Amino acid sequence: MNQKFTGKERDVETGLDFFGARYMSAPQGRFTSPDPLGGSLLDPQTLNRYAYVRNNPLTFTDPTGMYVCKDGKDGACTSDQDKALEKALDKLRGSKNSDIARAASAYGAAGEKNGVTVGFADLTKKGEDGNVVSTLSSDANGNISAQSDVTINSKATGSAFDAAIGHEGSHVADAQDVVKSGISVDANGNVVAGTNISRYQSEQRAYGVSNAILSSEGVSLNVTCGAFSSCKMGQGTMQGQVPGIVDRILGYAPNGYSSGGRPMSRTNQGGSVVNGVIMNPNTTVPH
Repeated sequence: MNQKFTGKERDVETGLDFFGARYMSAPQGRFTSPDPLGGSLLDPQTLNRYAYVRNNPLTFTDPTGMYVCKDGKDGACTSDQDKALEKALDKLRGSKNSDIARAASAYGAAGEKNGVTVGFADLTKKGEDGNVVSTLSSDANGNISAQSDVTINSKATGSAFDAAIGHEGSHVADAQDVVKSGISVDANGNVVAGTNISRYQSEQRAYGVSNAILSSEGVSLNVTCGAFSSCKMGQGTMQGQVPGIVDRILGYAPNGYSSGGRPMSRTNQGGSVVNGVIMNPNTTVPH
């Protein structure tokens, strides 16, 4: 039987395991050629372009030799949740609302290696339907890009699922825009971008996307925005009402939107949407 580690075929002549994009040497636990996608500048393990899944094979698998797969049987990325995600994205990409279409397009095509990874976890206890962490990444040619790790609540269904995908996709799009605007190092050694998008600004736009998706599907949902109160988003909520609602959501401490020990707000914007990038007072702010 030639199927060996994680079911990959072993070449009888070389003893190497074929991962589709690269060969791996099982005795060495290393690929024989570098990862063409590079890695995250804030995650040194990913910068070793010959290592297998960040040197953590007990948690992750690498079905193609190119990226870390976060779910699906045997790392094949074909789970029911993956299929539901693509179905929702296909619908959202065709939206006439430019912010919704932008958010959906930021994920890229299914199977496209563009720095976006998506996984699913039960976020119910955290009161979240999704979250995303974006960092600076470097590809095989040294080009800087955004690496966005998206997690969608596995318990979210229907319109809440669609809204979560759009919400997190808006954050991904913001991170991509920050990096596309140009990354440089200032005189103080800070990594800065040509365009500033703060976490506060990104949440405002993302909740706007959530509201638009829910409204388009004729659904309204309650969002916790106080100790004894909730705010309605979706059907019946005008887009012009969203900024005030978001301020209430961000201002309620248990929701976890904080920076420097204080809730995020117009006066406490929480830094750049891309980890590792410093907000530059000399750059533009798009929204």
